[in-house]
Amino acid sequence: MRHIVHSEAPPASIVAAHRAQPHPLNPREAWDAFDKRDLRDHLWELQSGLCAYCERTLGVGPHTSSIEHIIPKSGDGKVTFQYTNLVLCCLDPDTCNLHKKGQHFGGFDATGRWTQGFIDPTQSRCDASFRYARDGSVHPSDQACYSDATETIRILNLNHEPLKTERREYLGALDNAISDMGEQFDAILHFLAAELQLGALKPFYSAKRQHFSLPA
Repeated sequence: MRHIVHSEAPPASIVAAHRAQPHPLNPREAWDAFDKRDLRDHLWELQSGLCAYCERTLGVGPHTSSIEHIIPKSGDGKVTFQYTNLVLCCLDPDTCNLHKKGQHFGGFDATGRWTQGFIDPTQSRCDASFRYARDGSVHPSDQACYSDATETIRILNLNHEPLKTERREYLGALDNAISDMGEQFDAILHFLAAELQLGALKPFYSAKRQHFSLPA
């Protein structure tokens, strides 16, 4: 999961929709009627063509991705057209927003303190909450975020076996490519820079950055 910073200039369509219906009585009906084309294109560019949660590469167009409400609109109609609550996700029915659906998160712990219970890509340093293992699995990075990261992984099903396999095989292919370069260190650095260039439509950005111990 990579930190996503929403643009200071959101699409005019979402601004107008939020102004017209700041708290729609029927969020689903209002959202279904909204023309999402400009917003989808905008989020695709903003996220460098990667799913906000699993970081798979997204296709271009309305039938290759879905717009996700981080806080479900079913639970709080005020977020239906809230720009900063919207991200673009893959269409895998077993992971990410299609697995999350309208699940709610957050609650009071034993001490009466409210806990978020979910880490989303708009949170600063969200990427530091997860550790990507060599076998393609995702884990909480440390005890400080253990509870929220574990719940996030569960809600999004980020350790779904096919997704783990994709990560493992992709990272393994990079390992093999680097191994084939031997001691050509300049070539290796150039290769890794190309892999980590946002906008290059190459998946698993955060996993690669951790896997090869490279800075953000």
